[in-house]
Amino acid sequence: MKNTFVKMIGAGLAILMLTMFSQVWVFGQEVEEKQSMDSLSVQQRSIEGVWRTQITPINCQTGVPLLPFTIPGLLTYHQGGTMSETTAVPSGPSSRSPGHGVWNRIDGNSFNGSFVFLLFNPNGMFTSREELTQNIQLDRRGNTLNYTVTFKIFDTNDNLIASGCATARAVRFE
Repeated sequence: MKNTFVKMIGAGLAILMLTMFSQVWVFGQEVEEKQSMDSLSVQQRSIEGVWRTQITPINCQTGVPLLPFTIPGLLTYHQGGTMSETTAVPSGPSSRSPGHGVWNRIDGNSFNGSFVFLLFNPNGMFTSREELTQNIQLDRRGNTLNYTVTFKIFDTNDNLIASGCATARAVRFE
């Protein structure tokens, strides 16, 4: 009888200890997961997602804006390093295709990207292609992009016909 009672107490203590330690282990695992997610959000914020942009064409030498208004646009940075872009055409009868390109992280909150789009005359004939290169800086909160842009315009024979610069600010669309 005494032996059975000791076995029951031993089994009860074992179950109690197992329950206590498993709760501590699960709690510790949750804390570790939360800490690693917090670290990821601080150290590895990404530009992936949709952004509303305001683009300002500027004089490359002086930085003076070339237009009295900004040009609205949309950028989508896709997981895996591709991107899609569209911008309102500020003036003139020509039209353009959406932009398609690539991006990557340089370090921390610095990124770069490049994309291309096609330009057409009012009759719908292809007239040129524009290639843009972006130097992108993500703010500390991960909600705003500031970037500088250089662009080159090529005619239908791939001859460079114009180039320029712009600055832009983008706000994450949520």
